[in-house]
Amino acid sequence: MFRQNFHVMLTFVLLLYLRLFLEAHAVSDVCKLCECKSQRVSCEYLDLSSVPQNISGTVEYFYLSNNKITKIEDESFRNLLSLESLQLDNNEISNIEKESLKHLSNLEQLYLQNNTISNIEHGTFQGLNSLQILRLCNNSISKIEKETFVNLPELYEIRLSDNKISKIEKESFVNLPKLKEIDLSSNAISSLKQHTFKKLTGLKTLDLSNNKMSSITQETFQNLYSLEDLNLSRNQIQMIEDGAFLFLPNIKKINLIGNKNLKCGYHLPAVVNYMTSTYNRTVDVLGKCLRGLDNEEDEPISIMNHTQSKYYSLFQKNLQCQTCSGMMCNDSEVTNCTGAELVCQYKLSMSGVTLKFERFCSTYRNCLEAMRNNTSTCNEWANGTSCVACCSGNQCNKNDFMDWNNTFEYHLIYTIDRHPISKNCNEYKNHFENVSRAVSRCIFSNAPPLSHTHTCAI
Repeated sequence: MFRQNFHVMLTFVLLLYLRLFLEAHAVSDVCKLCECKSQRVSCEYLDLSSVPQNISGTVEYFYLSNNKITKIEDESFRNLLSLESLQLDNNEISNIEKESLKHLSNLEQLYLQNNTISNIEHGTFQGLNSLQILRLCNNSISKIEKETFVNLPELYEIRLSDNKISKIEKESFVNLPKLKEIDLSSNAISSLKQHTFKKLTGLKTLDLSNNKMSSITQETFQNLYSLEDLNLSRNQIQMIEDGAFLFLPNIKKINLIGNKNLKCGYHLPAVVNYMTSTYNRTVDVLGKCLRGLDNEEDEPISIMNHTQSKYYSLFQKNLQCQTCSGMMCNDSEVTNCTGAELVCQYKLSMSGVTLKFERFCSTYRNCLEAMRNNTSTCNEWANGTSCVACCSGNQCNKNDFMDWNNTFEYHLIYTIDRHPISKNCNEYKNHFENVSRAVSRCIFSNAPPLSHTHTCAI
């Protein structure tokens, strides 16, 4: 018995030794081809068509720039658990397999610029919990799908310039609490869906220059209350809607240079003057506009030189806001607001499994303060959640909360005894535009006794 156990142990030791020998030999072969130094491996300018294998698991920096690599496969980086920086720029990469990067939990920098990537699958960056810098410039990406960039808790910077992006789906950027900079310059973006960036409450720099945008609406940059630098130069912007920049309380610079057909308006100069007089803060506005004269003398003038109308007010006088509390509001529930710096506010909160909608009059400063708290109270839908949004204009808070209809998949947890109502919910999904009405109908119409748990998705 002892002799048998001895042979088993000896066989195990020999196999382990053989494995270590082969790995060391393989690493040695890699280092004959590439330059290996401490925890760094450099395989640049070698005309490689694939990622070298058998790299030591202790490597922290892996340089593969300027090769002919065409694809990132599932096994490419499986064992590189200590990797912090990965440079794959200037290759011929067209495809990144969905889970090829998921093991790189310590990766901080990922460089993929100057490749031929045309599509990013949902989950491509899953598991990159330490990623801080992501560069995808100068590829062939045409569309940013929903939740392309999701659950990257340390991500600080995304660069997507010089692609072919024409469409950005809502919820493309989700749960990125430390994101400070997005570069989308030199693409083909003609419009942005409402609230495209609504969850990026810490974003400071947004570059949309050299695109094809024609207008800026009140909802385009809503909830970006940390934004400081906004670059909209060299677009095709003609119109800026009242309220478009009102809820950017930390803005320092707005670049509108090169929008040749931009019509002068009162809103932006009024916002700048308000920031100066109220917060003693300068906002630098670059660009020129047209006054709309019906003759050939309509020469462009500086946006800030446009004559201020004595009749224009940044905050609407005699403002009316919908005022109600509950799942649905009646059209008659409207209040004539009183006071100064009036805006409309809406709020959604959850207590236990109970939802509460509130719409009411507010002031600019109070509403902004409530919006700032969204960072800590509006990230996940759970007990104690509350989300606030502000808007200007008569009854602007009458619409669905933060544009939920057609954009927000909301899951209600409720209990049912014998008659599941998920079928009814699916019917409402197609037939109801107002999400609050659909929720209300799902919950309260013919609700049976409660005992089992189900999910109603709208």
